Amino acid sequence: RRLYGQLRAVAIEAPEDDEDVPPSFSALASAAAIVDSLPAWVGEPEIDADGRGGVMLEWYRNPTSVAVVTTDGPTVTWAALSGSTVARSSGSDFFVDTLPEEPLRILRRQRA
Repeated sequence: RRLYGQLRAVAIEAPEDDEDVPPSFSALASAAAIVDSLPAWVGEPEIDADGRGGVMLEWYRNPTSVAVVTTDGPTVTWAALSGSTVARSSGSDFFVDTLPEEPLRILRRQRA
């Protein structure tokens, strides 16, 4: 799958500047587990390093419809802009094999 290629690229790319921290093994493993657990309706995110040792998955639909999930390994954090009123949503939780329900709800709304 294309997403695993993106994860491999994130794992081997050198940081863009001296202050960036490459993704940890734990973050890469959690990102792979997130990719494995994504329902088919979610669509494929763009995957990149977040510069702080984590991995970022981004679903961009348009400037007012963006969802981002970041994992550092033990935790998953999400944020989203949604709709013409630019409703914002964010949160964080421990990561245990799959995305928590709230970021999945956000992604479902974004697809509508």
